[in-house]
Amino acid sequence: MKQPLTLAQQGIWLGQQMNGQSALYNTAECIAFAGKINADLLCQALRQAVGEAEVVSCLYLADTADDSLSAWREHTDLPLQIDELVLDGPRDRDFFTEYARAQVLQPIELGRNLPIRFVLFRAPAQDYLFNMSHHIALDGYGNAILFRRVAVIYNALLNGNSIPACPFGSMAAVFEEEQQWQQQKQLSAQYWQQQCASWPQPVSFVTGTGALQPYYLRQSQHLSRTQWQQLQQLAEQHRISWPDLLLASLSALLQYYSGENRLCLGLIMMNRIGSKALQVPCMHTNIVPLFADIEGETLLSLAQQLARRKRELRPYQSYRYEEMKRDQHKVSERLYGPLVNIMPFDYAATFGDVASRTLHLVTGTVEDLILEVYLQGDAPPLLDFDANPNCYSNDTLAELRCLFFQLLDAQLAAPDTTLINTNQQLLAKARAAALLGTEASAAPDILQSIARQVQQRGEHCAISAKSSAESAELSYQALWQQVAHYHHALQQQALPAQSRIGLLLSRQPATIALLLACLAGGYSFVALDVTVPPARLQQQLALATPQLLICEDQTWQLAQQLAAQLPEQPAVQRLSALTTDLADGPSTLPYDKVSDKVSNKISNKASANDEAYLLFTSGSSGVPKAVPIHRGALSHFVMAAAQRYGWQAQDRVLQFAPLHFDASIEEIFVSLSVGATLVLRDDAALQSMADFQALLTGQRISVADLPTAFFHEWVLSLQDTETQQNTGALPPTLPPTLRQVIVGGEALKAELLTKWQQQVARSQPVTLINSYGPTETTVVALCQDVSHWQPDALLPIGTPLPGVQALVLDRHDRPAASGELVLLGPTVSAGYVGLSAAASQTTAHQQLLIGDQIQRLYRTGDAVQLQDGLIYYCGRQDDEFKLSGYRIQPGEIEQALCRHPAVQQAVVLGISNDQQRYLQAWLVCNTDLTPAQQAELPAELRRYLAETLPAALIPSRFTLLPALPLNRNNKVDKALLRTLPAEQSRNDNNGSSDLSGTAAKVAEIWRQVLGIQALQPQDNFFTVGGQSLQTIQVMNRLSRELGLHLKVSDAFNHPTLQQLADHIDNLQHQDSAEELVW
Repeated sequence: MKQPLTLAQQGIWLGQQMNGQSALYNTAECIAFAGKINADLLCQALRQAVGEAEVVSCLYLADTADDSLSAWREHTDLPLQIDELVLDGPRDRDFFTEYARAQVLQPIELGRNLPIRFVLFRAPAQDYLFNMSHHIALDGYGNAILFRRVAVIYNALLNGNSIPACPFGSMAAVFEEEQQWQQQKQLSAQYWQQQCASWPQPVSFVTGTGALQPYYLRQSQHLSRTQWQQLQQLAEQHRISWPDLLLASLSALLQYYSGENRLCLGLIMMNRIGSKALQVPCMHTNIVPLFADIEGETLLSLAQQLARRKRELRPYQSYRYEEMKRDQHKVSERLYGPLVNIMPFDYAATFGDVASRTLHLVTGTVEDLILEVYLQGDAPPLLDFDANPNCYSNDTLAELRCLFFQLLDAQLAAPDTTLINTNQQLLAKARAAALLGTEASAAPDILQSIARQVQQRGEHCAISAKSSAESAELSYQALWQQVAHYHHALQQQALPAQSRIGLLLSRQPATIALLLACLAGGYSFVALDVTVPPARLQQQLALATPQLLICEDQTWQLAQQLAAQLPEQPAVQRLSALTTDLADGPSTLPYDKVSDKVSNKISNKASANDEAYLLFTSGSSGVPKAVPIHRGALSHFVMAAAQRYGWQAQDRVLQFAPLHFDASIEEIFVSLSVGATLVLRDDAALQSMADFQALLTGQRISVADLPTAFFHEWVLSLQDTETQQNTGALPPTLPPTLRQVIVGGEALKAELLTKWQQQVARSQPVTLINSYGPTETTVVALCQDVSHWQPDALLPIGTPLPGVQALVLDRHDRPAASGELVLLGPTVSAGYVGLSAAASQTTAHQQLLIGDQIQRLYRTGDAVQLQDGLIYYCGRQDDEFKLSGYRIQPGEIEQALCRHPAVQQAVVLGISNDQQRYLQAWLVCNTDLTPAQQAELPAELRRYLAETLPAALIPSRFTLLPALPLNRNNKVDKALLRTLPAEQSRNDNNGSSDLSGTAAKVAEIWRQVLGIQALQPQDNFFTVGGQSLQTIQVMNRLSRELGLHLKVSDAFNHPTLQQLADHIDNLQHQDSAEELVW
């Protein structure tokens, strides 16, 4: 006789059909007997109990009358399968779990076999009864009452008594009750729709989802006896149930992981209290969402809240979760977060005089995570954390289990403390334990460090500046004398304390002395880039509000114009005038000799909290951000860098970086603090890689601090001897004095590191250091020696400098193996000029509880991984991009573009691949633009942006679109923009003219460097996006490609593609003629 399935059974049947894996719903348990049992009587009891239970003594058959995937169950007289296996000794739960995992992978053919089977394991001293069943037949409670009946029958048979009547109710009554409930189904549907609509999207311990598996990961642990006693006492004192306290604790754990305060658990309901299913072994459970608002709640108050919510939902708990998902249009999405199954009933039964306990092995498929709580006699409850292996790792699950018990201890110790506060305290301890690096020690003031070198080695060369025009060397004594002169000159300006002084100066010894003089007077220096558009300088000066501008003769007019446009006009002085004034000044200067007294006097004008210098970075708000670095931060960085790099007095350190880049801070101040010689380069050294290498050799450079992009080009120019003979590339031997190279600014390419290592291995050992550090954390925060690193994967940015500390945090500020890099310590700046402390808290500068202290930190926005104590850079969490030494916020460029009258919308992204790094802009423009105007628009926009932005911030590519693509959150789909093929957009040129010969070779190099596909012979390198570093890249690669010695000045003298090609042809013709004469 066919009998219909209950709603719960229909849900299991449908789930099995949809997933196509009947093994997903197999479950397994094991009864562990404390001794030996009578196997024949046990098998007899099993057969009788199974025969009495309707749902396990039947087949489940698909209804072939239609295609609705419905099914029927039909009683069968098939024999029960009971196998016997022999063991040589006792076994634990792990053994049977492994056995169960293998067994449950074998599907139960419900239409041909009973949905339950047994294996009796016989060991010398005790026996075990393994049971595998299908969830369509039994849930956990159904198994419990079935095995109680087995024990009753066994004991009657063993004692020769009559078997008591079967207490099982009928499935017909259960089905009838269910049909009656269907009359109020609409009310239940409305209730759950209202509940789900008013709560946010559910979260879990991980963000991803994974395919269902018939097995799962498990971490298990009993409550300690102390925890169990505390839980029971707390429940009794406050008249709440211990399961509700556990639910509250699990909710707090979910808040710890997710950072969300409004949460939704999935609660597995027995659905039997007051039901005719109470004494029916069957599948009757359901899953309902249990909402928890943890804001301001303690363990006790949240448990009371959850108990109230459970009472409220009880009339609606039979509404199937499958139908809820359909109602909420979440068939393939989460309806709730982690599942909880608290089973406050004990399976324990006695078979004759042999006690037993139940080992819960496999409870069925796990979509995400389920916490199962079992009572086992007088022992504290067992907690099983079961997780989908496609969502969790064993380590993650173990961490989650440990943290649950840590939180529970803290909650039980202070049940009246809010759960969020308890979480925050535990988080703070975890962050303190996860800190990388060392605490800062006291650092000497930067000027005291330099003064010490003046005292110890006054005649040693401090600064060397040699160029084609002139040469200059300053000893430490002479440098200090200049510092004293400029310090006196600045005092004559009567500047207010802690004034900012803007410097429009070139790289020269006098400039270095002036930087030190600013610090000696307690002033902050602001090095400005005179090559950027005046409008950009105006923005920077408006933020800096300097009281004095110092310039050279060639920048005098620019300085006057800039000062005149500021609300509070600063004084303007020529550097030469300051020197002239000093010549006419008093013959006795206050700092004309070096002594302890003078050294103290020259450096006591400022405290560690006073600003030392100001630098600028790109700002997403449309204007640059001004980063103030204080004197203490500078002093700490100099001390830490000197320790980590190991620079010494005999070193000759190349001063490579422009003064408005923070790498110059490292080069200048670390060098002088250890008594080394600072070698100032001139622009001629960058005319070609050969000129650069000649500088290294001629100046006996031992330490070079280079931008990574420049280092890449240098490595490309280092060819082996055979290749060199054919191309005219650099000789492979490095300068003999070079012992250390530091790179930074962007990611180091693994393939070029390999090439470097191969070249270095043939000459002499040179340490290569990969450095990392945002401007806001004072130049460099981490570094790693990669001289011998095998670049087969990510390259590390290393470990923090001494005194700098680092954390890797996930999006909820929990320590993690991968996440955002956060930096702490005395080198972290306090914020940005022009932003209040409160406003700075909304930026990357924030405060966070670490241990028992609130600490200032800087959120870098960089995604990193932590492996074996080393940090690896993985990319950005936002759209910030590094190019030509600039940190670029695309939002600043987007706002500038949108100010152009032809542009309605703009998106700018940094594009990086193996060959190129460039900026691309996607534009939606006015619809009234003619095709000719559209064709000219990229060139027009480049000219327009050049009025306000540095060259590095001007996109290389422009793409016009009818509309920007949007994602389902109605935001610009930037991922899709990156994938748009060129043919689907109108690019910044109408196409390329046919190029051949040298012009074609030049165009190909331009394409590689600039990222521009379509080029015309008349295109100007600098108007299509070329910048200083890219000029070096182009000329270096052309030199290698063509076997010529090309200089950067060639690009400036012949800026168009055709002009440069013609120039190269002339050079090649000259070389040919010279060879003929020779």
